[in-house]
Amino acid sequence: MKSVVVAQSKQGKDLADKIAEELPESKVQQSDESVQLSIKKAWDAFDCLICVMSMDTVIRSIAPLFPEKGKEPTVIAVDDKGHFIISLLSGTKPGGLNLVEKIAEITGGQSVVTSDHDPIDIVTIDRWAKENKLTITDNKKLQTLLSKRRDAGFITIYSDMVVNSLPIYSKEVHSSRGSDVIISHKYYPASAALRLCPKNLVAGISFKDNVSEKMLDDAIAEVFEKMGFDRNSLSVLASIDLNKDSELLEEFARNIDCPLCFYSKDELNSVSGVSTSVAVLSATGARGVAEPAAILGGTTAMGGGKLIVRKQRLKSVTVAVAEKRIQFKEFSGF
Repeated sequence: MKSVVVAQSKQGKDLADKIAEELPESKVQQSDESVQLSIKKAWDAFDCLICVMSMDTVIRSIAPLFPEKGKEPTVIAVDDKGHFIISLLSGTKPGGLNLVEKIAEITGGQSVVTSDHDPIDIVTIDRWAKENKLTITDNKKLQTLLSKRRDAGFITIYSDMVVNSLPIYSKEVHSSRGSDVIISHKYYPASAALRLCPKNLVAGISFKDNVSEKMLDDAIAEVFEKMGFDRNSLSVLASIDLNKDSELLEEFARNIDCPLCFYSKDELNSVSGVSTSVAVLSATGARGVAEPAAILGGTTAMGGGKLIVRKQRLKSVTVAVAEKRIQFKEFSGF
């Protein structure tokens, strides 16, 4: 959570420095302006406002700023001595209540939460997803989910991949129909469930010399759209080591924030059950590139990648997709 700490008194500013030093992605708002103006400027720029001052001052400062519900940042009030850390606004946003608990640990104070949600539910689903690199695709659905947990006592989770651990207060079901949560790299447009998207797909690619970065992106986008895959699930781009010095590929991978891995012709030729090409063999020494590269790129401690999309030729780019097996971490607690 991108947070800013705003303080009023000298004692409060000392505490603000201590809090910001301990919290990642946090900074102290250094300004000679009024507290009200500092809070107004930070309102749309940060996910969370940590206000070290009286709650009366915080409330009067944020009252004129309220937009449509759900668009406001999390607001946490902390007294100058750090005795009480109060979840004042939007504490049920992912990570909000966890941040309240963290600040309480830093100051040695007492967290105060008046939400009708059980704080551990919020921390658990948020933390569990984060620890397992699952993208929460809809934060509004997360809030609905938490209300359901409060009323029913548990949430149901459907996954189209093997799941070895689940967050507490949840149980696995074997159908996506009616489930509260779906864990999948696929879209489920007919479902109202919250979908958690895993980083478990590898795109094996090969391309001709005349390609552009846009052509690479369009090819992957076309294959993912055709298969109903979420681009958030893309974890690795894999190819033959002949492309290792390609500035184009390196720039493309950097722009989409995706790691690259490369394999020699011998490594690619060691993979069985893939498509072969005489032309590719003649040019590279490998019987195929996209499919075996995807499989090798999907290898984890649990085994090799599973080829789920055979090579697709799209103009000057060839793409194949493999799914890698991942082992979910258990929730580690606060």
